[in-house]
Amino acid sequence: MSVASIVEQCGLSERAVESARAGTPPSKKRSRDRLASIAGAHARERLREQDIKPQRRDLAVCAIYNDERDNLGTRLCRARDCAQPLTGRQKEWCSEACRKRATRAANARPAPRGQGSGQTGRAAKQNRRLDRAVIVCDSEQQAM
Repeated sequence: MSVASIVEQCGLSERAVESARAGTPPSKKRSRDRLASIAGAHARERLREQDIKPQRRDLAVCAIYNDERDNLGTRLCRARDCAQPLTGRQKEWCSEACRKRATRAANARPAPRGQGSGQTGRAAKQNRRLDRAVIVCDSEQQAM
């Protein structure tokens, strides 16, 4: 889980979440309980993905998750055409190029209805050439 998502869910500061990840839990019990419930929910979700029935208590679920983490399967790059296994600290993408490709695809806007294919640059130019070639071939066949 990212620090930003944990901060958003529990309301602690980014620094408090980072220090808790590093091994220094917050001094207030309420904050520790919030972090434990978020970690427990994440662990429960990951265990259910692997068809492992999780415990009810957050700390027990986290303990099982830590024991089973190596057996939870390989994670794959989220880029549409990549699917390389992630290694080390990689979380979503195997490379910077895959991250950028996925971001561009997510931000791409479809062309307005009836206005071209939405392609730009080299791909659009190639498609226009192909369209012209098809028109020329069709007209030649009709003339024969």
